[in-house]
Amino acid sequence: EQVSRIVKITDIIAHEKISEFETCNNWLEHIMYNPSGKRFMFFHRWHNDGVDHTRLFTADGRTCNDMFSFPDVRFYSHAYWKSEKELAIWSLIPDQDSRLTQMLRHLIKWIKINDMFSQVVRRLYRSSKPLISEKITNRITPSSNLLIYHDETCQYHVVSHVLQGNGHISWSNNQNIILNDSYQDNEAKRWLMLFDCSQEKNCFIGCFDSMYNDCGFRADLHPRYSMNGKYVVIDSAHMKNRKILILGQRSI
Repeated sequence: EQVSRIVKITDIIAHEKISEFETCNNWLEHIMYNPSGKRFMFFHRWHNDGVDHTRLFTADGRTCNDMFSFPDVRFYSHAYWKSEKELAIWSLIPDQDSRLTQMLRHLIKWIKINDMFSQVVRRLYRSSKPLISEKITNRITPSSNLLIYHDETCQYHVVSHVLQGNGHISWSNNQNIILNDSYQDNEAKRWLMLFDCSQEKNCFIGCFDSMYNDCGFRADLHPRYSMNGKYVVIDSAHMKNRKILILGQRSI
């Protein structure tokens, strides 16, 4: 057995470097091979102004050559290789970075730095949000969508505008059903669901009490299909101890 380093974090930081990298914690995580293992994805993350930001890369699975960086929207989350060349990932729709968008970003950054002013603005924004057009609110607090990128390109499409959230996803073998989960709701429950891509409908198949939330002890469901597609495997701490559960067809 031999261990070799194929990527240096200093090289990633130097790639299209921005000044804030110098004063932030930077790290790499969420490595995931595509089905054949010929390429893999990973995140470059850094912490700035109380927020974790993310860039997305893919590269050759053995040498890290042919590295590709995706649009720098600063937010990438749960991902899944749908096929050899298709990477599904919760992210923001790439923006043309208009002057209005730039002004809003600078304004939001300034508001976050000023704590007292930030509290007043947040209350005002929450109360007035129903009166503001969706186009403007998406620029102020953009919501994530499940996108499918074609590897080594910036070409993407949105899976469905009906599918909401930022869950851990995996596809059924026929690639028509998405297995998805949620973070805890207001009643500290995590939901397990199936999304029918052809009909654009959600089917909730499980609900689990969440004993620990917003901390290192939490247990996200992390749902995934078995290789034959007959079973669903999840993590859960609804019985106070963290366990791996296997759900069969009768269970769901």
